[in-house]
Amino acid sequence: MKRIPGLLIAGYLCSVMTAPAEYKAVNPQVSKIVSEVSEERIAEILKKLESFGTRNTFSSQDNPTRGVGAARKWIYEQFRGYSPRFEVSFDQYRLKKDETRGSRIISDVDLYNVVAVLPGTVN
Repeated sequence: MKRIPGLLIAGYLCSVMTAPAEYKAVNPQVSKIVSEVSEERIAEILKKLESFGTRNTFSSQDNPTRGVGAARKWIYEQFRGYSPRFEVSFDQYRLKKDETRGSRIISDVDLYNVVAVLPGTVN
């Protein structure tokens, strides 16, 4: 049985925890999902992300084992492996050089978000 990725669960739980008091009753479906979260799997994911060596925005986009490009491709493949129904894509945008003194953005750089959508059957 595939485990539900911890990052997706964490995001959902944050939204549930900030709900008004009248909505804080424990939903059995959510309880089941949370019980399936594996601390070991989350630790494995973090260790893998650390193995890419750097989170620097200007690190290699093309190196297959190091930098943000390699991490981005790994995350993409992880989402694709969760379900054949997942629609996985990159959301690319360009961050322009910031001329402000002390800025860390010293040249234009392309950034990417990995987006995974699991289409539903109802609204």
